[in-house]
Amino acid sequence: MTRTRRTISWLALVVLGLLVIVLVAVWIAFASTAGSRFVLSQVERFMDEQLVIEQVEGTLAGPLVLRGVRFKNETVAIELQQANLDWLPSVIIFSDALVHVEHLQLQGLRVVLSGADEETPDLPPQVSAVPDGLSLPVAIRVDEFEVADAVVLQQDPASTEPVELARVDRLAATDLLWNEAGMALPDLEMKTPEVALAANGEVNPKGNWPLRLDARYTINMSELQLPDVSGRTQISGSLAQLDVKQRLDAPYALDASANIVDALATPQWQASVRLLGARLKTLRSDLPDVLLEADVTAQGNATQAGLTLDVSAGQSALRIAGGLIFTESNNASCNRFSRAAKVSAKTLGMASASLRQGIIIDRLPRVVW
Repeated sequence: MTRTRRTISWLALVVLGLLVIVLVAVWIAFASTAGSRFVLSQVERFMDEQLVIEQVEGTLAGPLVLRGVRFKNETVAIELQQANLDWLPSVIIFSDALVHVEHLQLQGLRVVLSGADEETPDLPPQVSAVPDGLSLPVAIRVDEFEVADAVVLQQDPASTEPVELARVDRLAATDLLWNEAGMALPDLEMKTPEVALAANGEVNPKGNWPLRLDARYTINMSELQLPDVSGRTQISGSLAQLDVKQRLDAPYALDASANIVDALATPQWQASVRLLGARLKTLRSDLPDVLLEADVTAQGNATQAGLTLDVSAGQSALRIAGGLIFTESNNASCNRFSRAAKVSAKTLGMASASLRQGIIIDRLPRVVW
């Protein structure tokens, strides 16, 4: 019995010693600069040199600074001037599997999408679907996140220079959280050359995906010589029934709302838009001094829609009431609409008229009468 106890004791000591050695090795790899560089170099080798990191400062345990990061494969090329990361790895062990990132900053991000769009055969339409639920093995919390000076480009086979698709001067978020209750976005700010946006919201990626989004924005309209567009968008509900509200501030002064039922399977919707009164001359000095008002109501589903438009400008008034029927086209790149509309006008001697016309809208979109 004594010999058995001694054997068990020795085995326990050996296992404990090996565990200590492993923990020390992991700590050296993550908490030392040399160890962190070694780990990252092995990652580069594992990825067949698709990933290149020119300079490493700090440790994987944080804070960590990466400079000159490049990744490239057949479809995308990514360049990053600098990445700053500071996180609390010990929280994963002692805080119920929580990845806690205190600060993550990406500076000088350049993404180049390569390859032309491949032609796809004409397939029957399929109903879009989302997974019943998305979940992570650990919870993620990010105190501060920022992307500065980012650009997305598309490589054009006919040109040596890629075409710019989007540019973001700054994207910042605080107190991001993704856990069992869903994803929370308390504070998001984005600035591009054309748009400034501030938003908050949350979504639970389970079941019907209940969600909420509240966004305020300003759109730069200087290229069109028009006042900037400022407004607010509010989205609430779920994919089973979604409510959307939109308001534009003066001088545009527009209110809009929509209700969408069963958005992904058999969508049905109702919408209304009301232009509360825009004086054209306040938009541009070369426009007439006329007060423009409009009301639009529409409802429909995936196969047809009804529309009523009432417009008044000064002494003139116009009403358009009609419908759209969505039918499949033999051309895979086009959708065909047939429309029967009744137009009535109350202007100087203008009579009522009826209009029946077919139109084709392709992906650009371009309208051919």
